[in-house]
Amino acid sequence: MGITLFLQQDLYKVGVWGHMKSIKTKILVSMVALITIVAVFIGGISSFLSYRSTLDTLETTLAELATTAAGQVKAEMNVYKTIAIDMGCMARLSNPATTQAEKIEIYRERIKTYNLKDVYSAGLTGTVDTKPSRNVANEAFFQSAIKGEAFVADPKVNEASGGMEIFVAAPLWAGGVANTQVIGVVVLTFDGLLLSE
Repeated sequence: MGITLFLQQDLYKVGVWGHMKSIKTKILVSMVALITIVAVFIGGISSFLSYRSTLDTLETTLAELATTAAGQVKAEMNVYKTIAIDMGCMARLSNPATTQAEKIEIYRERIKTYNLKDVYSAGLTGTVDTKPSRNVANEAFFQSAIKGEAFVADPKVNEASGGMEIFVAAPLWAGGVANTQVIGVVVLTFDGLLLSE
């Protein structure tokens, strides 16, 4: 009732209330003003609650989406890690009698089969077998794999192409038998964009 009295005083000040002659008109104006104020108030509260509900739903959805995406990326990384581990257990790659041409053929087959950018192995000193001028001994992936652990490196920008590359390394085991003697490292390189597909 206080709001109605307040409105009546405002209407009287501007001269509208004084011009209304009948009580019916005064009551009608008071009711319309009260209903309008209540409707605007309820509409404002409803809009705010709807806004909060939408934000809460969005936050929950984004958190779940991030968790799902992280799980998918981890699973994809594990696939490449498994490929590297499998190659590290290939007796043909660890056999000194295997020719360079035979190794290159194995690498090409893996590149084609798994859509990789590059595959190579490096000896204990880090020298790449197919590119003797290249040495990866200082790379974190090499240092981890030479200790007998498969490793997925952080994405790296390829200076030549500008694209993202991810290196995965695994130990190359003597005779292709896991957990024996590490005689080198197998390295896979794949396009970082594959993780976003």
